[in-house]
Amino acid sequence: MSGWRGSPLQREAPGRPSPEALGTPIDLELGHPGHAPPASARAAVAQVLTEARPLPYGPPAGLPRLRRALARRTAGTAGLACDADWVVVTAGASAALAAAIIAGSDDGAEVLCPDPGYAPFARLVRRLGRIAVHYPAAAGLDADLPGLEPTITPRCAALIWNSPSNPRGEVAPPAAARRVAELARERGLTLISDEVYCDLAYDLTHVSPAAWAGDRYVGVYSLSKSHGMAGWRVGWLVSPPPLAAAAAQAHWTLAMSASTLGQAAALGAVAAPESYLEDVRAALRTRRDAVLGLLAEAGVPHVRPQGGFFVWLDVRPTGRSSAEFCAACREEAGVLLSPGHVFGPSGEGFARISFGGPEDQVLEGARRVAACHRRWTEESAP
Repeated sequence: MSGWRGSPLQREAPGRPSPEALGTPIDLELGHPGHAPPASARAAVAQVLTEARPLPYGPPAGLPRLRRALARRTAGTAGLACDADWVVVTAGASAALAAAIIAGSDDGAEVLCPDPGYAPFARLVRRLGRIAVHYPAAAGLDADLPGLEPTITPRCAALIWNSPSNPRGEVAPPAAARRVAELARERGLTLISDEVYCDLAYDLTHVSPAAWAGDRYVGVYSLSKSHGMAGWRVGWLVSPPPLAAAAAQAHWTLAMSASTLGQAAALGAVAAPESYLEDVRAALRTRRDAVLGLLAEAGVPHVRPQGGFFVWLDVRPTGRSSAEFCAACREEAGVLLSPGHVFGPSGEGFARISFGGPEDQVLEGARRVAACHRRWTEESAP
């Protein structure tokens, strides 16, 4: 979008800023990171670009050196004893998810997806010829897994699990991570664990189910959000070698290989000092708390995120649907949000706001959204 546009009536409405005052819309819709990649990643890319040689296709499973580095990193963060044979480098985490679904289930099988959950979960499942079955996302993050086990039928082949979760930002306690892994093993399911936000947990420590999952586990990871590298399109999956090999073959069919230049950047990123991630987490935690303060002051009901960089807003008090609320925020406040219904059936009546971008834009956007929510809630009151 090149600029904000509203109707003549909106432009003339008293108490509302003009389109000229609002300017270009503030994008709080997507998970755009507001921090730069680490210096080590930028240096690695610069080094490759100075070499007078062609950049070939990478190996199907990724550059061996990067796979070794990612195996060491995963061993540290997930508590999983693994080596390079467990790692497949992919064209972003979305390609890792697609490869995992193909390798971990057959055509026509049921795949369990959290609701609300990352929108591409169910979309990928359906596009790949499987059947998406929703389960309550909160149930999958509870140690007793209420509402999850009853959704498993003999036709189920895989379970997608997500912590820290998108869009609600919840972090599963260790008991839930262990129980979901045990349940998948007991029922013969491939456990596809989306752990893209594992480095961005604030109030609780992220615990992976990998250590309890057995030979049908696929962990999905990315540097996009944690290291400010969304545009580099580098993700990876970690799985026992037989399943990893099947996923590598699936990924080759989907995308051949991840970008060689992106993999060079990833090598530099994983070599960054721990202080880089500490600074990123500290900045995002501060930004999150500022956004939550603005929402609380305006009386906007919301879920406090424990990880990731999204806040889940309850828009039902405004009398608007998810789509109507987000459209009105775009037209009247110049802020782009994600409507809740795109994250699953239970997302209707909610909206997702990102606090991952530049701080000034995030805070200004949150102020506008909070003001709109309060005004529309007052207008809809009987």
